[in-house]
Amino acid sequence: MLCALLVGGCAECRLPRIDPSGDRLFVPAPEPAHPKFKNEPGAPRPWDMVEMLLVPRTTVAPVGSEVILLAGVRGPDPYLRTNERVEWSIASGDVGEFIDVDRGSCSDMLVGDFTRPHKVTNTFAVGTTSRRYLRLTRGTATPTDDVTVLRGQTWISVTSPVEGTSRVTAYAPHVYGWEQRRQTATVHWIDAQWRFPPPAIHPAGSRHALATMVMRRSDQSPCVGWRVLYTIVDGPPAGFAPGGSPTVEVETDGSGQATAEIFQPQPSPGTNRVSIQVIRPPQAGGPSGTRLVVGTGFTSTTWSAPGMSLRKTGPAAASV
Repeated sequence: MLCALLVGGCAECRLPRIDPSGDRLFVPAPEPAHPKFKNEPGAPRPWDMVEMLLVPRTTVAPVGSEVILLAGVRGPDPYLRTNERVEWSIASGDVGEFIDVDRGSCSDMLVGDFTRPHKVTNTFAVGTTSRRYLRLTRGTATPTDDVTVLRGQTWISVTSPVEGTSRVTAYAPHVYGWEQRRQTATVHWIDAQWRFPPPAIHPAGSRHALATMVMRRSDQSPCVGWRVLYTIVDGPPAGFAPGGSPTVEVETDGSGQATAEIFQPQPSPGTNRVSIQVIRPPQAGGPSGTRLVVGTGFTSTTWSAPGMSLRKTGPAAASV
């Protein structure tokens, strides 16, 4: 039967066929190859992490200070996972460097976490999410600058001695999705400080000048060309000169001062709260060319008006 198949060249058989004359051997054309690819990563597994969480995402900080960034790894449920490896990096060409990283605890190895948290270079570090609740006190007596680190989070501190931007990326290799396994935080470093105008009291219907000072933090020189935005939040009818608009934006002069004049079109007693924003201009903001709000505050102007009242006490009638 095999000989019959060879001679007849059965269509279903892929063996070579022989020419009856014996002069030729017909070999079937090779089938097209279909390579089998291995998916990387494969299908999600029940123990895969689903998301990297990073806070704060955008920060404005004075040069020379330390900014604390927190990273957490979320599992399939809403809870953070402990002992998850996190890799920190600062983008090439950015300013800034890492100062300290969450060191973890010696008990981590007992639960199978052999990651050794450490700084590899000034711009690359390795950490692991904590099994403890931490409070970073920064070594100061005041609790207002403390940072709370939750169980399932890890932290790192970054600083810069010069102005610029630090883009810090946190990467969790055990998160399944490529878009969810890394997050980037941006830290804008500025060499500036400001002094907002204090609250003031003036007669109703008069005018009052609001002056904000913006200076370099390093040498106290004026920041020229920065912008200050004044906005009247509430209170009696009032506006800024010359047109009476409730909002005005003023550029700092050669002495670093931005002055706006508030007035009342009609005298009326009351208090106007004024919101103030200090804005770094695009030319000082680096290649992105975007304005950056670096400081906010409030002041107030109280308009006083004469008001006399008479209070009479005594019997309704009296004898001479």
